[in-house]
Amino acid sequence: MKILVFSDAHFGENINYDIIGGKDYVNAFGSQFPAIIKKLKPEFKKHDLIVNLGDSIFNKNKKADPVRYKEFLGFFKDVKTPIIHALGNHDLRFATRKQINGLLKQKNPFYSKDVGGIHHIVLSARSHHMGFHPHLSRTQIEWLKCDLKRTKLPVVIYTHFLLDEQSMSKNYYFSPFEKNMVLIEERKVIRKILEKSKKVILIVNGHTHFYKQQNIGGIIYLNAPSISENDGKGNPTKKYIEINIDDKTHKIKIEIKKVK
Repeated sequence: MKILVFSDAHFGENINYDIIGGKDYVNAFGSQFPAIIKKLKPEFKKHDLIVNLGDSIFNKNKKADPVRYKEFLGFFKDVKTPIIHALGNHDLRFATRKQINGLLKQKNPFYSKDVGGIHHIVLSARSHHMGFHPHLSRTQIEWLKCDLKRTKLPVVIYTHFLLDEQSMSKNYYFSPFEKNMVLIEERKVIRKILEKSKKVILIVNGHTHFYKQQNIGGIIYLNAPSISENDGKGNPTKKYIEINIDDKTHKIKIEIKKVK
């Protein structure tokens, strides 16, 4: 199975955080996403699944955000390959979960589906709009337990926020803050559930904007880079990830790619 993963598009406008890079520094090129996705879309047909890990839009206000999210989804209306959209904190800054779920035509922001012989689970943590203290409800955790018991397939999990353990001391977005803005509060409990199932082979998240890979309890934890992040030279990185999972051995190959 071949999966294309991208994250943190921040579609809408360029982001500038004065404290990170200065008044003239663009942190993420959200305005360029339409041009980036146009060049990326020909790659979709070469994959079995497309995954967007959230922060699809850059939030503006209650009126604009649902419209902007609908416009974002419009980029994928002609795509035949199955697509998963996780929800990020910027997606839900002003738009409600009900509004976004309606646009995605799904009942809940957390769900699962079988594609390519793999059971794919999407989790959706709630947080303060800036991402402080992301957490999963008891309802979602219990649903996760039941969903893992039901499937006999190997499992890949997608979430905007992180379920692993890592320091943000070198991440210029999050290092200035003492409070937790990236790690799901119930992560240790959830990791025990995942490890006990002996079915989960990979967990993929966005939010941090930069690539990282680690192994915890025999499970690969993967941070996807932001597709619109500044490359340090005044251009978007255009980075995305390609994941290949062997149909028989379920061995995982991960490759960082760039939109040409």
